[in-house]
Amino acid sequence: MDSLANSLRTLVPQLIQQNEVSDKNWGLVEEQLDRDVGLEMALDSLPNEDPLISLVVDATAQIILESESKAMSRMLATNDPCMLGKLLSYVSNANVAANVITTNYDRIVELACALAGIAIDTGFHGNSIGRYDEATSKAQLYVVGRPAKGKPSVTLKPHVRLSKPHGSLDWYEYFGDPVRSEIPLDSRRLMITPGLSKYRSGYDRPFDSQKNRATDAIDKASSLLFVGYGFNDDHLQTHLNPQFNAQTKTTVLARTLTDSALGYVERFPSILALDMWPGDPSSTRAQMQGETIKVEGLKLWDLAEMIPEVLSV
Repeated sequence: MDSLANSLRTLVPQLIQQNEVSDKNWGLVEEQLDRDVGLEMALDSLPNEDPLISLVVDATAQIILESESKAMSRMLATNDPCMLGKLLSYVSNANVAANVITTNYDRIVELACALAGIAIDTGFHGNSIGRYDEATSKAQLYVVGRPAKGKPSVTLKPHVRLSKPHGSLDWYEYFGDPVRSEIPLDSRRLMITPGLSKYRSGYDRPFDSQKNRATDAIDKASSLLFVGYGFNDDHLQTHLNPQFNAQTKTTVLARTLTDSALGYVERFPSILALDMWPGDPSSTRAQMQGETIKVEGLKLWDLAEMIPEVLSV
């Protein structure tokens, strides 16, 4: 989160000046960041109703949109599905529904599904401006087949069931209702930034139901795969811990595991962690049940090498 914090320190003061908002509380955030307490703890110093929170959301959106645009351009530069799309296609075809939870605001998962031709259930329905209605979103995934014994068959097509408990770049509050819009709207963005405000916003629509669908997916999972997750979300960890205690098969992929992730790997023997071998980016550090081995010449922590090597797709 260091890069986001640094970018916010540049952009938020500009927005404060443009919007003629007091910079007193932002000064407190800056002091916390100077003490290296981390972005989330620094933003905890903002009161729940502080107008600075909306500026932080707007600044975060601007920063993420820029990096998202670059990532999407790379994905669109080829006609081949990206590795994430291949992974989601494999999982959704094997299980009908692939539950995907992301705490990121970007739309990389949505684009990966679109390029791979995978149906997706986001909880919203509609095109240019989608209304939030989970039942209708799921209903669009049913396919009516040829009648059998006088009755048509109804099946659920393979799909990704996406949960975004922290919101998304294309979610807005539009005349009091949550919508997903392909068109940038001059409305409040529905994104929960780090800090105390996320606990208050977490009870608002659609964050409450998005959080519930995410935790429901965790509770019912027979296996878990994490890609680049830092293991720092309290809401999700409350539901993940029982799964780890039950020794649910779990694989963690990351370029570099966070200290928090390493702590979980050490505590729970069911977790297999794969990250870059320190000092050798072409090899993998595999950790499980207190043992560490080096996988020479394979970047299994990278989807680009893990998927063809492990899944042969």
